[in-house]
Amino acid sequence: MDNKYGSRINDNHFIAELVKEYGFKFTKTQQNSEHIHKCIIEKALQFEKDYFKGFNVYTNFSQTLSSKLLDGKVIIQPNIAHITSTVNKSSHRNNKNQK
Repeated sequence: MDNKYGSRINDNHFIAELVKEYGFKFTKTQQNSEHIHKCIIEKALQFEKDYFKGFNVYTNFSQTLSSKLLDGKVIIQPNIAHITSTVNKSSHRNNKNQK
């Protein structure tokens, strides 16, 4: 699909293909991953390994994060810098008449 659409996911034809040919649904609930896997394997068996590599990125991340949280290890909080500065700006006013 990369050769056909590049890295765009906002292409209407790409979205239509995902729904019509690969089993994705417009829903706010979880997708039927078993049905999607079946469609992928039927259409492009040679890309099954690449598909599962991408599909499992989220799962692997979630499992790693969960294990860190359950181990009680401290997760380092990000340092957020709030930069404030004051700049004296010169005025373009005519100050001759002001005292």
